[in-house]
Amino acid sequence: MNNQNIRRPFLCKYKKIEDERGYLQKPMMPEFKNEEKLLNFSDVYVAASQKNTFRGLHYQTEPHQQRKYFIVLKGVVTFYCYDLTKHEILDFTLNENSSDALFTPQDWATGYHTKADVNQVFFVSPDLYVPKSERVISCSVIKNLDLSILKRSKKDSI
Repeated sequence: MNNQNIRRPFLCKYKKIEDERGYLQKPMMPEFKNEEKLLNFSDVYVAASQKNTFRGLHYQTEPHQQRKYFIVLKGVVTFYCYDLTKHEILDFTLNENSSDALFTPQDWATGYHTKADVNQVFFVSPDLYVPKSERVISCSVIKNLDLSILKRSKKDSI
């Protein structure tokens, strides 16, 4: 799959093998390619968050746009994807029991709301994080999101 042609966020399955001991997962998607070369994920993060934390909606300006790949390791998390050109919002809820991952292409801002008492999100990007090109869109663009209960960073509280 050449992800340069991907225009919308989507859920994809990753390999998760479960038995009586627990599970083994292979979260990286080998079919993600860029000009027929496998993507190298240069930025790798794990974020732990309390219930009702909101992180985002973040994006980077040209020429440093980022594609992102998210997996929920623990808890329940609703991801919000904001189309920077059409101003459309898509949402996806993932949890620790799922074998779904979320891939977001460039030109989409991403953010998420944690719903369980303890949450962990693993996310990677094949594109470098460049702080000077990062921008934030107010989460107030998301309808039916109760801003009064959210824990946000100073940067995310615009």
